[in-house]
Amino acid sequence: MISLIIPAFNEEGAILQTLEQAHKALNQCGDSYEIIVVNDGSTDGTGALLRKAVHPAVTVVHHNTNRGNGAALKTGIRHAKGNTLAIVDADGTYPISRFPDLYRTMQKEKADMVVGARRINPQAVSLHNRIGKWILTKLAVHLTQMNIPDINSGMRMMDRALVERFMHLFPDGFSSCITITLAALTNGYNVTFIPIDYFERVGKSKLSAGVYGPLHFMYFLTIIGRIILYFRPMRFFVAPSVLLCVLSLGTFLAGIITQNSLAPLGLIFLLAGIQLACFGLLADMIARSSQRNL
Repeated sequence: MISLIIPAFNEEGAILQTLEQAHKALNQCGDSYEIIVVNDGSTDGTGALLRKAVHPAVTVVHHNTNRGNGAALKTGIRHAKGNTLAIVDADGTYPISRFPDLYRTMQKEKADMVVGARRINPQAVSLHNRIGKWILTKLAVHLTQMNIPDINSGMRMMDRALVERFMHLFPDGFSSCITITLAALTNGYNVTFIPIDYFERVGKSKLSAGVYGPLHFMYFLTIIGRIILYFRPMRFFVAPSVLLCVLSLGTFLAGIITQNSLAPLGLIFLLAGIQLACFGLLADMIARSSQRNL
Protein backbone atom coordinates (compact mmCIF):
# COMPACT_ATOMS: atom_id res chain seq x y z
CA MET A 1 0.00 0.00 0.00
CA ILE A 2 1.05 3.57 -0.73
CA SER A 3 0.45 6.12 2.02
CA LEU A 4 0.50 9.70 0.77
CA ILE A 5 0.98 12.27 3.53
CA ILE A 6 -0.05 15.86 2.85
CA PRO A 7 0.72 18.50 5.50
CA ALA A 8 -1.61 21.49 5.17
CA PHE A 9 -1.44 24.86 6.86
CA ASN A 10 -3.75 27.59 5.51
CA GLU A 11 -4.09 25.98 2.07
CA GLU A 12 -7.79 26.62 1.39
CA GLY A 13 -7.00 27.77 -2.15
CA ALA A 14 -5.34 24.52 -3.21
CA ILE A 15 -6.24 21.66 -0.86
CA LEU A 16 -9.25 20.30 -2.77
CA GLN A 17 -7.41 20.41 -6.08
CA THR A 18 -4.46 18.70 -4.43
CA LEU A 19 -6.69 15.88 -3.20
CA GLU A 20 -8.34 15.48 -6.61
CA GLN A 21 -4.95 15.24 -8.33
CA ALA A 22 -3.70 12.82 -5.69
CA HIS A 23 -6.59 10.40 -6.26
CA LYS A 24 -6.04 10.42 -10.02
CA ALA A 25 -2.28 9.90 -9.70
CA LEU A 26 -2.36 7.16 -7.06
CA ASN A 27 -5.05 5.26 -9.00
CA GLN A 28 -2.48 4.90 -11.78
CA CYS A 29 0.22 3.40 -9.57
CA GLY A 30 -1.28 -0.09 -9.63
CA ASP A 31 -1.31 -0.50 -5.85
CA SER A 32 -3.77 0.24 -3.08
CA TYR A 33 -3.39 3.63 -1.47
CA GLU A 34 -4.48 5.94 1.29
CA ILE A 35 -4.20 9.70 1.66
CA ILE A 36 -3.50 11.22 5.05
CA VAL A 37 -4.01 14.97 5.30
CA VAL A 38 -2.68 16.65 8.43
CA ASN A 39 -4.39 19.98 9.01
CA ASP A 40 -1.66 21.71 10.97
CA GLY A 41 -3.72 24.24 12.91
CA SER A 42 -4.99 26.16 9.89
CA THR A 43 -6.71 29.45 10.66
CA ASP A 44 -8.43 29.85 7.27
CA GLY A 45 -11.04 27.62 5.66
CA THR A 46 -8.75 24.60 5.18
CA GLY A 47 -10.23 22.66 8.10
CA ALA A 48 -13.82 23.23 6.98
CA LEU A 49 -13.02 22.11 3.43
CA LEU A 50 -11.32 18.96 4.69
CA ARG A 51 -14.30 18.05 6.86
CA LYS A 52 -16.40 18.01 3.70
CA ALA A 53 -13.86 16.03 1.67
CA VAL A 54 -15.18 12.64 2.75
CA HIS A 55 -13.65 9.67 0.91
CA PRO A 56 -12.89 6.06 2.01
CA ALA A 57 -9.21 6.47 1.13
CA VAL A 58 -8.77 9.82 2.90
CA THR A 59 -7.93 10.27 6.56
CA VAL A 60 -7.83 13.79 7.98
CA VAL A 61 -5.94 14.50 11.20
CA HIS A 62 -6.29 17.90 12.85
CA HIS A 63 -3.68 19.66 14.97
CA ASN A 64 -5.27 22.16 17.35
CA THR A 65 -2.36 24.57 16.82
CA ASN A 66 0.27 25.06 14.14
CA ARG A 67 3.11 22.73 15.13
CA GLY A 68 5.21 22.89 11.98
CA ASN A 69 5.69 20.98 8.75
CA GLY A 70 7.94 18.34 10.32
CA ALA A 71 5.50 17.72 13.16
CA ALA A 72 2.69 17.31 10.62
CA LEU A 73 4.75 14.79 8.67
CA LYS A 74 5.49 12.79 11.81
CA THR A 75 1.79 12.74 12.68
CA GLY A 76 0.99 11.49 9.17
CA ILE A 77 3.67 8.80 9.35
CA ARG A 78 2.27 7.50 12.64
CA HIS A 79 -1.19 7.18 11.05
CA ALA A 80 0.09 5.61 7.81
CA LYS A 81 -0.51 1.94 7.08
CA GLY A 82 1.48 1.52 3.86
CA ASN A 83 5.01 0.21 3.35
CA THR A 84 5.66 2.94 0.79
CA LEU A 85 5.35 6.46 2.14
CA ALA A 86 4.90 9.46 -0.14
CA ILE A 87 4.79 13.13 0.76
CA VAL A 88 3.78 16.26 -1.13
CA ASP A 89 2.98 19.85 -0.25
CA ALA A 90 -0.62 21.03 -0.49
CA ASP A 91 0.13 24.38 -2.13
CA GLY A 92 -0.12 23.37 -5.80
CA THR A 93 3.59 23.71 -6.55
CA TYR A 94 4.32 20.05 -7.32
CA PRO A 95 3.16 17.95 -10.31
CA ILE A 96 1.24 15.33 -8.36
CA SER A 97 0.48 13.55 -11.65
CA ARG A 98 4.13 12.39 -11.64
CA PHE A 99 3.68 10.10 -8.64
CA PRO A 100 3.19 7.04 -10.91
CA ASP A 101 6.61 7.81 -12.44
CA LEU A 102 8.19 8.02 -9.00
CA TYR A 103 6.56 4.74 -7.98
CA ARG A 104 7.64 2.90 -11.14
CA THR A 105 11.18 4.21 -10.71
CA MET A 106 11.21 3.04 -7.11
CA GLN A 107 10.10 -0.45 -8.13
CA LYS A 108 12.39 -0.71 -11.17
CA GLU A 109 15.57 0.50 -9.46
CA LYS A 110 14.72 -1.00 -6.06
CA ALA A 111 15.31 2.44 -4.61
CA ASP A 112 14.83 3.26 -0.94
CA MET A 113 13.79 6.79 -1.86
CA VAL A 114 12.84 8.56 -5.08
CA VAL A 115 12.94 12.34 -5.01
CA GLY A 116 11.30 14.67 -7.48
CA ALA A 117 14.12 17.10 -8.33
CA ARG A 118 12.53 20.43 -9.20
CA ARG A 119 13.32 22.21 -12.45
CA ILE A 120 12.83 25.81 -11.37
CA ASN A 121 12.94 28.74 -13.76
CA PRO A 122 15.72 30.97 -12.34
CA GLN A 123 13.84 34.07 -13.43
CA ALA A 124 10.93 33.09 -11.18
CA VAL A 125 13.11 32.94 -8.06
CA SER A 126 14.59 35.93 -6.28
CA LEU A 127 18.36 36.41 -6.36
CA HIS A 128 18.85 35.88 -2.62
CA ASN A 129 16.84 32.63 -2.76
CA ARG A 130 18.95 31.36 -5.66
CA ILE A 131 22.16 32.20 -3.81
CA GLY A 132 20.91 30.59 -0.61
CA LYS A 133 19.86 27.38 -2.37
CA TRP A 134 23.20 27.24 -4.23
CA ILE A 135 25.17 27.60 -0.98
CA LEU A 136 23.10 24.97 0.83
CA THR A 137 23.41 22.49 -2.02
CA LYS A 138 27.15 23.01 -2.50
CA LEU A 139 27.75 22.60 1.22
CA ALA A 140 25.73 19.39 1.32
CA VAL A 141 27.51 18.02 -1.77
CA HIS A 142 30.91 18.87 -0.28
CA LEU A 143 30.12 17.21 3.02
CA THR A 144 28.48 14.09 1.56
CA GLN A 145 30.67 13.81 -1.58
CA MET A 146 27.53 12.91 -3.53
CA ASN A 147 25.46 14.57 -6.23
CA ILE A 148 22.28 16.13 -4.84
CA PRO A 149 20.10 17.69 -7.55
CA ASP A 150 17.47 18.85 -5.04
CA ILE A 151 18.16 18.61 -1.33
CA ASN A 152 14.78 19.69 0.03
CA SER A 153 12.14 18.75 -2.53
CA GLY A 154 8.77 18.24 -0.87
CA MET A 155 7.67 15.53 -3.33
CA ARG A 156 9.13 12.07 -2.82
CA MET A 157 8.42 8.38 -2.20
CA MET A 158 10.26 6.44 0.50
CA ASP A 159 10.51 2.99 1.98
CA ARG A 160 8.80 2.93 5.36
CA ALA A 161 11.78 1.26 7.08
CA LEU A 162 14.06 4.10 5.97
CA VAL A 163 11.68 6.75 7.30
CA GLU A 164 11.10 5.03 10.62
CA ARG A 165 14.84 4.61 11.18
CA PHE A 166 15.49 8.36 10.96
CA MET A 167 12.16 9.88 11.91
CA HIS A 168 13.45 10.75 15.39
CA LEU A 169 15.81 13.24 13.71
CA PHE A 170 13.02 15.19 12.01
CA PRO A 171 12.67 18.71 13.39
CA ASP A 172 9.16 20.04 13.88
CA GLY A 173 9.68 22.93 11.45
CA PHE A 174 10.70 23.02 7.81
CA SER A 175 13.73 20.83 6.96
CA SER A 176 12.54 17.25 7.43
CA CYS A 177 13.21 16.73 3.72
CA ILE A 178 16.80 17.95 4.08
CA THR A 179 17.20 15.67 7.09
CA ILE A 180 15.94 12.48 5.41
CA THR A 181 17.90 13.22 2.22
CA LEU A 182 21.22 13.62 4.03
CA ALA A 183 20.50 10.74 6.42
CA ALA A 184 19.78 8.37 3.54
CA LEU A 185 22.77 9.46 1.43
CA THR A 186 25.28 9.26 4.28
CA ASN A 187 24.09 5.79 5.30
CA GLY A 188 24.34 4.06 1.94
CA TYR A 189 20.67 3.98 0.93
CA ASN A 190 19.71 3.91 -2.73
CA VAL A 191 18.38 7.42 -3.46
CA THR A 192 17.22 8.29 -6.96
CA PHE A 193 16.36 11.75 -8.29
CA ILE A 194 14.04 12.31 -11.24
CA PRO A 195 13.38 15.77 -12.73
CA ILE A 196 9.95 17.32 -12.22
CA ASP A 197 8.39 20.67 -12.98
CA TYR A 198 7.69 23.19 -10.26
CA PHE A 199 4.84 25.69 -10.31
CA GLU A 200 3.96 28.93 -8.63
CA ARG A 201 2.29 28.23 -5.32
CA VAL A 202 -1.33 29.00 -4.52
CA GLY A 203 -1.40 31.46 -1.63
CA LYS A 204 1.41 33.13 0.30
CA SER A 205 4.75 31.47 1.02
CA LYS A 206 5.51 30.74 4.67
CA LEU A 207 9.28 30.76 4.21
CA SER A 208 10.87 33.54 2.23
CA ALA A 209 9.03 36.73 3.14
CA GLY A 210 11.04 39.58 4.66
CA VAL A 211 13.47 38.73 7.43
CA TYR A 212 12.31 35.10 7.54
CA GLY A 213 14.28 34.29 4.37
CA PRO A 214 17.73 34.80 5.99
CA LEU A 215 16.53 33.21 9.23
CA HIS A 216 15.37 30.08 7.42
CA PHE A 217 18.64 29.98 5.47
CA MET A 218 20.63 29.94 8.73
CA TYR A 219 18.24 27.31 10.10
CA PHE A 220 18.83 25.08 7.07
CA LEU A 221 22.60 25.54 7.44
CA THR A 222 22.31 24.40 11.04
CA ILE A 223 20.31 21.33 9.99
CA ILE A 224 22.93 20.34 7.40
CA GLY A 225 25.72 20.75 9.92
CA ARG A 226 23.85 18.77 12.56
CA ILE A 227 23.11 15.84 10.25
CA ILE A 228 26.67 15.66 8.93
CA LEU A 229 28.02 15.84 12.49
CA TYR A 230 25.63 13.02 13.42
CA PHE A 231 26.63 10.68 10.60
CA ARG A 232 29.93 11.88 9.04
CA PRO A 233 31.61 14.17 11.58
CA MET A 234 35.12 13.80 10.12
CA ARG A 235 33.99 15.50 6.91
CA PHE A 236 32.76 18.41 8.99
CA PHE A 237 36.04 18.87 10.88
CA VAL A 238 38.62 18.09 8.20
CA ALA A 239 38.33 21.32 6.18
CA PRO A 240 38.80 23.77 9.11
CA SER A 241 41.53 21.54 10.53
CA VAL A 242 43.50 21.59 7.27
CA LEU A 243 42.91 25.34 6.91
CA LEU A 244 44.30 26.04 10.37
CA CYS A 245 47.36 23.87 9.69
CA VAL A 246 48.00 25.71 6.43
CA LEU A 247 47.65 29.06 8.24
CA SER A 248 50.07 27.78 10.84
CA LEU A 249 52.65 26.92 8.17
CA GLY A 250 52.18 30.29 6.48
CA THR A 251 52.55 32.12 9.79
CA PHE A 252 55.71 30.18 10.63
CA LEU A 253 57.26 30.99 7.24
CA ALA A 254 56.31 34.66 7.52
CA GLY A 255 57.86 34.84 11.01
CA ILE A 256 61.10 33.20 9.86
CA ILE A 257 61.38 35.53 6.86
CA THR A 258 60.52 38.77 8.66
CA GLN A 259 61.71 38.17 12.23
CA ASN A 260 63.98 35.13 11.91
CA SER A 261 61.83 33.32 14.50
CA LEU A 262 58.72 31.21 14.81
CA ALA A 263 55.64 33.38 15.34
CA PRO A 264 53.57 32.36 18.42
CA LEU A 265 50.39 32.80 16.39
CA GLY A 266 51.50 29.96 14.12
CA LEU A 267 51.71 27.63 17.12
CA ILE A 268 48.17 28.61 18.15
CA PHE A 269 46.89 27.82 14.63
CA LEU A 270 48.73 24.49 14.64
CA LEU A 271 47.38 23.40 18.01
CA ALA A 272 43.85 24.44 17.05
CA GLY A 273 44.10 22.45 13.80
CA ILE A 274 45.36 19.35 15.60
CA GLN A 275 42.61 19.67 18.21
CA LEU A 276 39.91 19.90 15.51
CA ALA A 277 41.33 16.82 13.79
CA CYS A 278 41.26 14.93 17.10
CA PHE A 279 37.69 16.05 17.75
CA GLY A 280 36.74 14.83 14.29
CA LEU A 281 38.35 11.42 14.79
CA LEU A 282 36.71 10.99 18.19
CA ALA A 283 33.31 12.10 16.88
CA ASP A 284 33.66 9.77 13.89
CA MET A 285 34.40 6.79 16.17
CA ILE A 286 31.37 7.61 18.33
CA ALA A 287 29.13 8.05 15.28
CA ARG A 288 30.16 4.73 13.74
CA SER A 289 29.69 2.93 17.05
CA SER A 290 26.23 4.45 17.47
CA GLN A 291 25.18 3.58 13.92
CA ARG A 292 26.07 -0.09 14.43
CA ASN A 293 23.52 -0.13 17.25
CA LEU A 294 20.69 1.38 15.14
